[in-house]
Amino acid sequence: MIFKDNKIYGKNALDEDYLDWYANETIKALDTGLFKIMGHPDIFMYHLPWSKKAEEASYRICQKAKEKGVYLEINAGCINYNTKKQIGDEFRYCYPYDKFWKIAKEVGCKAVVSVDAHEPHALVSINKFKAYDFANEIGITVYDKIDM
Repeated sequence: MIFKDNKIYGKNALDEDYLDWYANETIKALDTGLFKIMGHPDIFMYHLPWSKKAEEASYRICQKAKEKGVYLEINAGCINYNTKKQIGDEFRYCYPYDKFWKIAKEVGCKAVVSVDAHEPHALVSINKFKAYDFANEIGITVYDKIDM
């Protein structure tokens, strides 16, 4: 969660007014050089329908991640718990979100697969392998090891 002006951002953001701010803050974080992996970078689309602003934010985040050599995490949490819902005109997982990941592929980002391991069984769930299927459908390469 990110708090700004007494509003909660991240997965609970309900409007796209914050997308520029979110992308700017994410880019500042990536510019620190402190991170090797960005956890579910598409979480800002948790409740939002796709829009021009979302596309622009996605490009900015992906371009900075590539520039900094930061791997983006395809998070299998929503796949593990099979939580699809209606968002705008789409019935989809909140994340991973295919339109974001198609941009990540186009930009040339590196990806890893992981889970929201809020419960131990998430680490061994067969559903997490669906995230690899998701990556294959997008055409993005998933790395099992990262450069340190």
